[in-house]
Amino acid sequence: MAQRRGQGGWSPTGAARAAREYKTAVIDFLDRSPTPVRVQANTMRSSYRALLKVYHDPHKAAGRVLQRNGVWFQAPPSVDWPAHAREVIAREVEVLRSAPLYVMSPQMCDVTVAAAQTLTMSDLSLLDEADPPTGQGFLLLPHPVVSDDGTGRLHMRALGWSVEPGVYPDNTAFDGVGFKMHVRISTYLDVRGLGDDIRDDLAAEAHADRRTLPAIMLRFVTTLPFHARVPAPHEHERMARALHATAAEEARQVLGEDAADARAEYAPGSVLPDPEHNFHSRMTYAFFRLAEQRIATSEQAPVTHSARVLAERAQTTPDVRIIQLRAKTKQSEAEGGHRSVDWSHRWVVQMHKVRQWYPSEQRNKIILRGPYVKGPADKPLIGGEVVRALIR
Repeated sequence: MAQRRGQGGWSPTGAARAAREYKTAVIDFLDRSPTPVRVQANTMRSSYRALLKVYHDPHKAAGRVLQRNGVWFQAPPSVDWPAHAREVIAREVEVLRSAPLYVMSPQMCDVTVAAAQTLTMSDLSLLDEADPPTGQGFLLLPHPVVSDDGTGRLHMRALGWSVEPGVYPDNTAFDGVGFKMHVRISTYLDVRGLGDDIRDDLAAEAHADRRTLPAIMLRFVTTLPFHARVPAPHEHERMARALHATAAEEARQVLGEDAADARAEYAPGSVLPDPEHNFHSRMTYAFFRLAEQRIATSEQAPVTHSARVLAERAQTTPDVRIIQLRAKTKQSEAEGGHRSVDWSHRWVVQMHKVRQWYPSEQRNKIILRGPYVKGPADKPLIGGEVVRALIR
């Protein structure tokens, strides 16, 4: 597998090899183990319970859950979550087998995270069918990116996407539903971030089925419509309260009296705040926009014989695209001689977002201008453009 941050550095060859191995393991696990279906069904059931608190209408709540998971349905929608989960997992395997692989360098990942944090729900409404670099894709991050939406922490390790039509509630349609194009986004978590008890339970369940728990697991699927309506602040706040209440109820059922202390072990500032519950969408959109700009470089990883054998076994492609931050020309030191600086962090410089109008396309695009990373590669990234350093 690719070397982790702080353990020898990142290399394109190692990252490409890890991406192929991860993808093959995930396809095998999703396709052959019942565990992903059970996990997905529980996720959909929890979402349904939360949306019932918002809409107070079982049909509307179920329809929203299915729409967000990219499941086609007829009104009134069914609440057979295991059946719907099997459909979600089957579609995920289908997408993975045809999706090209992407890997990004740690610096490119840091810039993408910084860019994602600048994006708003209004920015996401600008997502267009022309934005994804390919109709389908699977992006392996160089390390887990940890976010906290108030209901728990997510150690995001990979993102998948697919441009496809989806079913949406439509009161003007004869059968109550209509069709829109959207991006189906799959969020994969690093199993090391799930907690010892959950990870051990999943591993034991997989072992009972004679399967091996992969290093990353599909956590949830969501959809992001093109040119979506931006929800009003009160709508979003009501949805967030419902999600928090449902998560708290389920935590109490599992952890009992320990529920209130479930997050006490984590150090403040170690995670990215995600109050809008959409960091995965913002991260995906930021990657789309940066991959199009001259900020990034893209090259194909060499395909070895072993890579072809591995891909054939999973009925997928061995191709991997490596996305790195374009190197900047170094400027000479200011007059006065060289300064030795012992930086304690890395930071993103000159990162700012603009909406730029493209007359030929008759639409606005998000343009992220001038980002690059300064500081030692083995130091943590901080936000903003100011950092303290010891100058010797």
